[in-house]
Amino acid sequence: MEKNKNDINQNDTIKAIAESLNQFAGSLTGKNLENKLIEYSEVYGEIILYLYNQLENQKREIKHLKKELYRIESLLNQNSNHSTTKNYKKDKYLYIFNIILFIINIILMFLLLTK
Repeated sequence: MEKNKNDINQNDTIKAIAESLNQFAGSLTGKNLENKLIEYSEVYGEIILYLYNQLENQKREIKHLKKELYRIESLLNQNSNHSTTKNYKKDKYLYIFNIILFIINIILMFLLLTK
């Protein structure tokens, strides 16, 4: 039983030493560094790709909103020009009406004074 325990401890020790040697060899050859670089490149590559897609979506949204704003401004300008034209015509008719009333008043005053 004790011999079996010693065999297990020796196996664990041998495995630990082999693992340490693999790590040491990996750091000498740069394999560990290469594995970490690949891992980080994949992770950060996905993050950058996600951010790029979000930025492109926002660009499209801004472009759409600018078009919509331009369309609304055009409609407002059309309504403003149309109402200005209406107001001008209305003012023109009121001006003519006032002149006619003024002339009628002068005629009436002249008639009253000549009586």
